[in-house]
Amino acid sequence: MVETLTLSGKLEDITARPVDATTSARIKRPAPDTAAGSIITTQPAPLPVSADGSFTATVHEGLGWLYIDGDGWSDSVRFVAAAGMTTFWEAVANAYPAPIIGTWLEMKKQFQVSIEELADSIIEKVKRANPEPRATGEALLSADTVLNDLLPGRYQVPTRDVAKALGLPAEEVGTITVDWSEGVGVRRFHTFTTGTAGNFRIFRNSYYNGRWLGWSEEKLPWSRGALDGTVHLDDLRGAAYAGVWGVSGTVARKVGLPSAAGAVVEVTVSGSITFQSMIVGEKPPKRYLRWYWNGGWQDWHDPAIAVGTPSAPATTTKATAAMVESLMATTDPTLTFPADHATLVSNLRSRIGPVALDGAGGLALIFDHGTTAVRDWVWPELKKRGLTGTLALSPEVHLDGQGDSRDQATTEELKQMVAEGLAIASHSGNHLGAISYNDMWRQVVVSKQTLESKLRTRVDSWVQPGYALSAGNYKGFGTGRSEQAYSDTMAGRLLQQTYPVITGYVGEEYLYPPVELPVGARRSAMEKKDSIQTVYNYVNEAAEKGLKHLTFIHPYIFTDNSDEFATRSDYIAFLDHVAKLRDAGKLKVLTLPQLAIAT
Repeated sequence: MVETLTLSGKLEDITARPVDATTSARIKRPAPDTAAGSIITTQPAPLPVSADGSFTATVHEGLGWLYIDGDGWSDSVRFVAAAGMTTFWEAVANAYPAPIIGTWLEMKKQFQVSIEELADSIIEKVKRANPEPRATGEALLSADTVLNDLLPGRYQVPTRDVAKALGLPAEEVGTITVDWSEGVGVRRFHTFTTGTAGNFRIFRNSYYNGRWLGWSEEKLPWSRGALDGTVHLDDLRGAAYAGVWGVSGTVARKVGLPSAAGAVVEVTVSGSITFQSMIVGEKPPKRYLRWYWNGGWQDWHDPAIAVGTPSAPATTTKATAAMVESLMATTDPTLTFPADHATLVSNLRSRIGPVALDGAGGLALIFDHGTTAVRDWVWPELKKRGLTGTLALSPEVHLDGQGDSRDQATTEELKQMVAEGLAIASHSGNHLGAISYNDMWRQVVVSKQTLESKLRTRVDSWVQPGYALSAGNYKGFGTGRSEQAYSDTMAGRLLQQTYPVITGYVGEEYLYPPVELPVGARRSAMEKKDSIQTVYNYVNEAAEKGLKHLTFIHPYIFTDNSDEFATRSDYIAFLDHVAKLRDAGKLKVLTLPQLAIAT
């Protein structure tokens, strides 16, 4: 039986648009189709919203959309309602950014399978795979233990021989603490503590994006003292704040603790991700875990709700992954890609309108991340000449200061460039591979959703990232090297279902006739000195013959002086040449979506 839910919400929780600028709200509700025995989405219907932006929506379990309109703008908010929810924000969070339960419900809709059947059969498999409870602090590890299979809890390493057999970083007796946390994929954290009081050692290992990052030893002591109430816990992120912080009960609420009791907060950093682990001095003491990733903090939660057993979210993740993989073996939801892609292209044409080359050549200037250089000199140089471009980003590593010095433009700075005409393309989620269906979905679909949500713009284009296929080539992810792969692999078909414009490495040609660009169109690269003239030649030929060309750079490569690579002055001279052709009526400089449909 599909449950009816009443969800309360506020516009300010789900959109950055001012409440007083909203003119209307409409909702496409999930609803049961009794005849078909499935979940459908209704036609958009008005949703009353009060003056302060609050509203109440009655929906069934499943996937739906909320449309928020204002003068000259419209936001689309995807949500997935599930049993037990009371707020609209829960349904929004359930659908974005991680497609865990959202994928489950979408698969249910597409495959006409009872969610109860799936839950019963697959969770039973999970139970059979983990039949014995593991008592925290009591489980003794044996030499044949697979560390990757340990459930959340605390385990004893009883002998040096066991430590050696397990491949631990020190062949010593000690304790392993296992934490799980949910988000985009499953994250796992192992802490190995060994030694004697006053002379102990701590080693940590974390699992992310399909691989363990490796054991590293904590440098002790690293006590950072007590917080005085002037710094919030949300601000303790990044390597500068790594360590153990004390929080007294008098400032607990002020700094953001979930209770008024005193606590010890441990801050650790792995790459661009900050983890906070907290022990709160309640009776009995409680432990909480969260992390900062992709521009925001996860909610605090208990990493091991039940002693020695996986938490409900962890079980759900396992069950969902198993369910999706079993469905993929018999039914493929991407097989409708020809019609789906044609619809995307048609919608793009309707939204942008006709783009006429009028006999001139067409050129798209594309920039693969490097937001610092784009902000500091590339975009200013384009604006000086009245040119436009397309910036390809992987939101998990190129936004919100998560990258290194090459990608430090703020979200507000990027939004300003978008407002001035810069187009945004997806470059995958994290510029790496995919090892599962959920992972592939995150790279292809969620990356687009994240960019659109954070930068408040349409993302119509996929710019294939370059990476070693050993990083994950699930269902053909890494597609781009052949035309056939876009139709013969699930990853290629999912790309076509998601983006109207897709670049890759198909064929040998770099010049295209004035018709719709093919899927997987190639781009020339201006990077090394010997590539400069090649790109000039392509652009000149496009201008002379009325053809299309795409060219890209990694902006951070360009410096003031280099014997091997093109320099800033080289690229600025190229922009001058492009502007000259434009002014002569021989070339039109377009965004990637515009070039794709230009005729």
